[in-house]
Amino acid sequence: MSHFQSLVKRLKKQKRILKLILMGSGAVGKTSFLTVISTGKNLKSLADEGVLMPQEYQKTSISEGIIPKRTDLRDEDEENIIVTVYDLPGQKLNSVGHPLNILGDVILSNVDVIIFMFSVDNPPSFLSLNRWYEAYREKTPSFREKSESFPRLVLVMNKKDLVTNDEGKYRKTFEELDENALEIVNREGAPFDAYFKISCYTGEGITELIDYIILALKERDGE
Repeated sequence: MSHFQSLVKRLKKQKRILKLILMGSGAVGKTSFLTVISTGKNLKSLADEGVLMPQEYQKTSISEGIIPKRTDLRDEDEENIIVTVYDLPGQKLNSVGHPLNILGDVILSNVDVIIFMFSVDNPPSFLSLNRWYEAYREKTPSFREKSESFPRLVLVMNKKDLVTNDEGKYRKTFEELDENALEIVNREGAPFDAYFKISCYTGEGITELIDYIILALKERDGE
């Protein structure tokens, strides 16, 4: 580890900063998740309040992906935690290839939690996560070389609300995706540390996922 990387890690601990990367195909809800944790409200509540209006899916640009977004979380002691989030574009970029290529080695080597997200209404997004994982491993050959615990890799299924909406249209798809995800996470030597099923629209599962992220920070800092 370089002197600069050691300095970054010390500063993160002193200021209670956690770095989070959101990975996954386009339209699975990565930016929606960022909106939910930033505002503390689910998408339905924001829409009901007129704060967030329904709109067509907008692709995340290179500039949006490379510039981190800051959001603050509170632990059970009401202490502030700064979360720096990199919301990566979900599609291949003509100028740089894989979206991970827009992030530098320093960012990738100092990340604390990586969320690999797929969605109920997009089964191919689950299959594409293998490419995301392989791209990450290729860019970080020393992955977990210094630590058996970090970064934490978290598998997340979004849009769980669709299971009960649309007259059960997605129930079978949900069950199949859930079974496959559990099989991967429970496999011996699996790269993923946890698996969550959430809905950014209703807020289901969001609290549990945030609690996990906060716990990861505390374990990183030896609390």
